[in-house]
Amino acid sequence: MRLLKLFFILLIPFSAAAQEVPIGGWQSYLSFNSATSIAVGDNKVYSGGMGLLTYDLISKEYKSYSKVNGLNDADVVKLGYNPSNKTVIIAYDNSNIDILEGDNFYSLPDLKNANVIASKKISNLIVYNDRAYLSTGIGIVVVDMLKKEFFATYAMIINGEQSVVFDVAFANDSIYALTSKGVYGASANNNALEDISNWKSLDANIYTQAEFNNNSKFVFKDSIVYDWGLQNNSIPIYTNASIPVTDMKLTNTYLHIGCFKGGGLVARYDLNNKTINEKFGLGPLQLASQDETIWIGDAYNGCLRLENNSDQTTYKIDGPLSGEAFNLKIINEDVYLVSGGLDNIWGPTFSLGGVNRLDKNKDWKPYSYFTGLNDLINTKDILDVVYDPVSKNLFMPAYSGGLVQFNTVDNKVVTYTNNNPFDNEPLIKMSYAKQDVSNNIWFSIGFSKKALGVRTRAGQWHAYPIATNGDFKAFGEIEIDDANNKWIVLPVSRGIAVYNENNTFENTNDDKVKILSTGANSGNLISNNVLTLVKDKTGKIWVGTEKGISIFNCPESIFTSQGCPAENKIVQYDNVAAAPLFENESVNTIAIDGANRKWVGTNTGAYLISDDAESVVYRLNSNNSPLPSNIINHIAVHPTTGEVYFCTSKGLYSFRGTATEGNLAATPAPLVFPNPVTSNYTGTIAIKNIITDGDVRIIDAAGQLVYRTKALGGQAIWDGKTYTGHRPQSGVYTILINNTDGSLSQKGTFTFMF
Repeated sequence: MRLLKLFFILLIPFSAAAQEVPIGGWQSYLSFNSATSIAVGDNKVYSGGMGLLTYDLISKEYKSYSKVNGLNDADVVKLGYNPSNKTVIIAYDNSNIDILEGDNFYSLPDLKNANVIASKKISNLIVYNDRAYLSTGIGIVVVDMLKKEFFATYAMIINGEQSVVFDVAFANDSIYALTSKGVYGASANNNALEDISNWKSLDANIYTQAEFNNNSKFVFKDSIVYDWGLQNNSIPIYTNASIPVTDMKLTNTYLHIGCFKGGGLVARYDLNNKTINEKFGLGPLQLASQDETIWIGDAYNGCLRLENNSDQTTYKIDGPLSGEAFNLKIINEDVYLVSGGLDNIWGPTFSLGGVNRLDKNKDWKPYSYFTGLNDLINTKDILDVVYDPVSKNLFMPAYSGGLVQFNTVDNKVVTYTNNNPFDNEPLIKMSYAKQDVSNNIWFSIGFSKKALGVRTRAGQWHAYPIATNGDFKAFGEIEIDDANNKWIVLPVSRGIAVYNENNTFENTNDDKVKILSTGANSGNLISNNVLTLVKDKTGKIWVGTEKGISIFNCPESIFTSQGCPAENKIVQYDNVAAAPLFENESVNTIAIDGANRKWVGTNTGAYLISDDAESVVYRLNSNNSPLPSNIINHIAVHPTTGEVYFCTSKGLYSFRGTATEGNLAATPAPLVFPNPVTSNYTGTIAIKNIITDGDVRIIDAAGQLVYRTKALGGQAIWDGKTYTGHRPQSGVYTILINNTDGSLSQKGTFTFMF
C-alpha cells in the first residue's frame, strides 16, 4: 500500500474530554475496570492495564495515559516505583519499556527490539537501589532508573544452557534469582554478575516468585507458598489448590498473598502468629504496599486499596465497562461500543461485556449483567446493536444467548431464547442486525431452520430459511442495497447470500435468494471467506474478504438474468506491481465517510482510500500512529463530527477525520473551528455544516479570493495559508459555498488573526 506522510496533526494529543478534538487529533476510550499492575510512591498510585491511570492521594486527582498522550505502547503488565527520583518503570506485554518522570515519558525499546531466540517476555520486575531488575527468558535485564537507560544483562547461562528467570529478590546485601534451573544467589555488590561463576546454586527446586527482606524469605510455585529457609528446607505455609498464586507483598507485619483464577482472594499471613486471614471476592494480579496498606492491580476492580485485609476502596475513572472492542454503532449521535466477540473461526468467547453507550456529554452507560441487568446472566457475546425509534427499544443479538430487547424509556429487559419470536425452536445464536429505510429490523440467525429474521415497523416477527452448503450454519453481517436486497455474510468460506422478500413478509412464495461465491458465473468474489460488507454512497456493495476487496457495482441487478458479477479492482500503489485491491489482506471491516471514501480495517492496520480506490489517503498502524494494535475489528465514522472510531484488539481509539456527512439544505450556516483563529494556532482549520461536496471559497474584506477547495462531504479543511503559502492578514473573512449546480448556497464569516 502507498505510505503517505502523516502530517503533524495526526500526533496532536487529546487533552480533555470536554474539548472538541482538532482535525487529526486522537482520543482513547479505555476501560480501567481491570488492572494488571500496580505501584505506589510519593503519595501517588499507578495502575496499569490497557493504559496507565494515576491517582494523587493528596489532591484526589486522576490522570490517564495511553498511546495518545505519552505511553509508547499498550498492555501494561508490570509497574515499579523508584523513590529516589520519583520515577515509574512501565513494562509492556511486548517487552517494551517506558519510564515516567513527572509528566514526561522516556522510551527504552532495546529489549523489545532485541534480536534473540529466547523469550523476552517480562514475568516480573523489582526496583532496588535505583535499578530495575526485569525477569525474562534471556536472563535478568537491569535498567538504571536514574540515567533512564539499560545497565546490564545477566544471561544466567547455567551448565551451558540459557535459563529462564522468573523473579529476582534482594536481602542482606545479596541478590537471588529464581530460574528454571533452581534458585541462585550472589553478592549484590559484585560488579561482575554477568559471569555465572559469581552465582551460587542455593536450591534445586523451581519457584516462580520471591518476596524477601532482611528478616523473611518467601517463595511460591503454582498454589503453594513456602517459607524459604535453609537450602532444600522450604516449609509450606499456605495453599489453595484451586487458585494459583499471582503475587506476594511483604510488610513489617504480614505477608500478603494474591491468588486469582477467574475468581480470587488475598490471604494475609501473620509473620508473628503464623495465622492466615483470607479476603475473598478479589482478582489480584499485582500487589504493592504503603506501610501496612496494600494496593492491588485487580482484574475486576481496577486500582484497589485494601486495609486490614477487609476494607476495600476502588479508584477508577469513567469509561467502558470492558476493554473489549468488537463492534461499534452510532445511534442518534451517541456511540454504542459492543464488547462481545468471536474467535477467528466463529467460535464464542463467552463475553459478558455487553454494550457501552457514550453520550454527547462524554458520559458512559453500560448495559451488562455486571451493572444490574440480571436478566443478561445467560446472554454472552453480544455482537451488534440497533435502535427502533418507534418502540424506543435497543435490540442486541448475542452469539451465545439469543436476542436482547432493552427499552430505553423504562429500562425493561426482555431476552428471547426459548420464547423465540421467529420460530418454535430455541433461539440461541444470533449475530448481526440491520435496519432498512422503513425501520424494519433484519437479523441474522445461526444454526436454526430460519436464517434471516425481521421485526417489522409494526412489531411483527417473521423469519425465512436460506439453504447454504456445509455443516456450519452461522450467518454474519447484513447490508441492504437500494433495491431492498439483503446481503448476508456466510462465514467460514461460504460466500454471500442475497435475499429479497418482495415486501411481502408473510408470503414466501415470491421471495428470491441467491448464493454468491468465486467463479465468473457465481458472483466472481475474490474469495469465499467473506469477512464484512458495506454499501457506499453511490449504492455499490463493497465486500471485504481474507484475500482483499470485491465490489458489486450494480447490486440492484443481482436477481436479473445477467446478474452482477463482482469487480476485483486492480490498483497500483507505491510503484508496486498492479494487483487486486488489498490483495491477500484480511479485510475485517469497511466504513464509508462523508466524502464516500473508504476506511479499511485489516490485520496490518487501518487505511483510508479515495472514493474510487485509486489512491491512499492515510495508512495508520501501531508504529506511525497512536493505534495500540494493527488488528482492526471494526471501524465506524461519526456522521456529524467526522470522528473515526477504531475497534482494535487492544481497545477503542478514535481519529478526527476530515470528512462529515453533507447537508441537503442551505441551513444551518457553515461553522468554522476554531473561531477566532488565534495568531498562535497552527493546526488545521475546519469548516463544518457544508452543503454536500460544496465548492468553498474564502474571501477577504477586499473581495479577493484567499483560498478555494471542495468539501469532503459536509466539511472542508484549510491549513490557514493562502495560495502563495503565506498566512493571511488579521481580519474578518467571508466563506461562500455553492453546490454543484448552483441551486444551493451558504455564507458565513470568521475571524483570523495574523
